[in-house]
Amino acid sequence: MEPAPFAVSAVESRDPRLPPSPPPEGPSSVDSSSSCTFPSSPGTPAPAPPGAREVAAAMEAVERDAAAIAESYASLFASLRVALSN
Repeated sequence: MEPAPFAVSAVESRDPRLPPSPPPEGPSSVDSSSSCTFPSSPGTPAPAPPGAREVAAAMEAVERDAAAIAESYASLFASLRVALSN
């Protein structure tokens, strides 16, 4: 199957009147030591990772909050439907 007559390769499609595009950005210049770590003084051991119970409790709280938010939005949209239908 032949390419369509209007098909142009990416190299040919660049408008010569446009300024050259900037080179792609390399790795971020953000300091890599500023990753998601808690500040601690030298010699202080890092806090222990949360246990399974703590993770499960946090997940329950997130699920409970998400359900409450969903219910709130459903109620809001139901109220909007009633208001707009009047």
